[in-house]
Amino acid sequence: MGVLYMNRFLKIIGYGLFLAQYVIWLLVFLLLIGVVGIFFGGQTSHGSFIFDYGNFIINIPIIFPLLVLFMTIAMCFIVIKLLKIWSILMIDFSDGKYFNFKNLKYLKKSFLFLLGLTIFQLSINQIFNYLNIDNVSGLFDLSIKNYFVNISFLILNYLLIIVFKKGEKIQKDNEEII
Repeated sequence: MGVLYMNRFLKIIGYGLFLAQYVIWLLVFLLLIGVVGIFFGGQTSHGSFIFDYGNFIINIPIIFPLLVLFMTIAMCFIVIKLLKIWSILMIDFSDGKYFNFKNLKYLKKSFLFLLGLTIFQLSINQIFNYLNIDNVSGLFDLSIKNYFVNISFLILNYLLIIVFKKGEKIQKDNEEII
């Protein structure tokens, strides 16, 4: 009875992750509208973007908002790939398929995408520090806790890869004996 509820729970999580992909695709679409808005919004002047806050006006090079939008879009694509991998894994787990080559392959891909996301976030932070860009967005407000969370996920993913390799090997050995 408990296994049935766990399988349903894993399937619901898998479909929820699948649905979250489309929410992020919508976000990518809105970000692309933002890129178009920067070029055709009417607030550009000689390669600069003008923010008019009423009391004061900020004039920044147009490359900064574009850089932020394109980096956000790139991060969204990485997250979409991760959600796709994780939804496939959850649905496979709910069907009772644990230790097989396909799941191990997806875990390795997940590890690589998580590593890429962490390195990308670190490089974004370095670029913003180099360009002296502050208060860009809460999305890029990367502190040590963000990297700690990413490293924790990387360690968990690596441990799952080790467990699944052992599980696949044990399962093959059991099938050969039978």
